[in-house]
Amino acid sequence: MDKYQFQHEEDRQRAVQTMKSYLREKPEQVKFFEQLVSPYLANHSQVTVLDACCGIGDLTYFLSQLNPDATFVGIDKAAFLLTEARNLQSNPNVSFREMDLFALSSNYPGKAFDLTVCKQTLSWLPDYQDAVRELISVTRKAIFVSSLFYGGRIDFTTRVREYVTEVGKSDFNAYYNVYSFPIFREFCIEAGAKDVVGFDFHIGIDLPRPTNIDRMGTFTQKLESGERLQFSGALLMPWKIVRIDL
Repeated sequence: MDKYQFQHEEDRQRAVQTMKSYLREKPEQVKFFEQLVSPYLANHSQVTVLDACCGIGDLTYFLSQLNPDATFVGIDKAAFLLTEARNLQSNPNVSFREMDLFALSSNYPGKAFDLTVCKQTLSWLPDYQDAVRELISVTRKAIFVSSLFYGGRIDFTTRVREYVTEVGKSDFNAYYNVYSFPIFREFCIEAGAKDVVGFDFHIGIDLPRPTNIDRMGTFTQKLESGERLQFSGALLMPWKIVRIDL
């Protein structure tokens, strides 16, 4: 059993309902993606975009509105999420395929996409190296990824076990890794990138603490300076959106 595939119905329904809320109210991080990606979409009718690990396609849903003529392909290996994505998307230039992130190069040989976006995925993997190699292999111009990053030369591997979940009753059910940005940048350059630029994500709204402290959930703490720190459970979430130029 792949514990990252929401094998239990309760976890599947929770994932769908959580992701649907992203479409009712555009997330702050999606707004930041729009700012960074829009120059690559504007006035480029033939641009092709891959949304890797797209979930229900919320990022594609909003990015496709910036350029309705662009072609978007969302991939995810959770079929039940793609069913929701197809039901929510009416743009004929948007499609979704059930596919493993680590099988991109075998399904799309050569540089099939101008741009690739990947939201909040790398930190949930055991590591990022193979995933980034796959993204680079199918992308011509630029990749935009959001993940948790630290400014020093230290990686932090965190495994989370939510005991109230079916998987958590017997094992750890998630990673919440924070990667060294300098090391990540060096890896991407060695893998063929021309440049790697990181943009700190500063959330601009207050998020309340979840009512159920037995589940991971995002909330913010506001400092005297006005800056908001983002947490999930007991973990600080230092988000960046990183542009990988190819």
